[in-house]
Amino acid sequence: ELKQEVKRQNADFGFAFDGDGDRVGVVNNQLELIAGDILTTFLAQSISEKKYPIILDVKSSLKCKQFLENLDYEFLKTASDVLPDEPWDNSTWNLWIDKIKVSTDRKGRDLFLPLRKAITGLDDGPELKELILLIGYDKIKKRLLGK
Repeated sequence: ELKQEVKRQNADFGFAFDGDGDRVGVVNNQLELIAGDILTTFLAQSISEKKYPIILDVKSSLKCKQFLENLDYEFLKTASDVLPDEPWDNSTWNLWIDKIKVSTDRKGRDLFLPLRKAITGLDDGPELKELILLIGYDKIKKRLLGK
């Protein structure tokens, strides 16, 4: 019935809930049922407070589990916790990175790429050391926390 309604209305998605509303089925515009683990993975990207674990069904695909792990919620929360207060200067970046390294044991790409993605939304770009001075504490804090 949901597939028929999605087709009839030429909708992008259709949502159907069970009787007590604790489960949802989603159909896309190709009339395909979207698997629960894919739906959870998609929705997890928009969670604003990333302080609680995301739970997948035991039948979930390994790719979904890996994707969620790569979102680096715990790492970004730690980076947010050790973000130095303003005022900032040219030494702030190195001070912050040193604190993150001590707290997480990360280095290289594993340390810098999640920060860059959280702060800029990009995989590459100008030096973060200079960008953070332009973006400022409040925006960086919010971006690290996914807000």
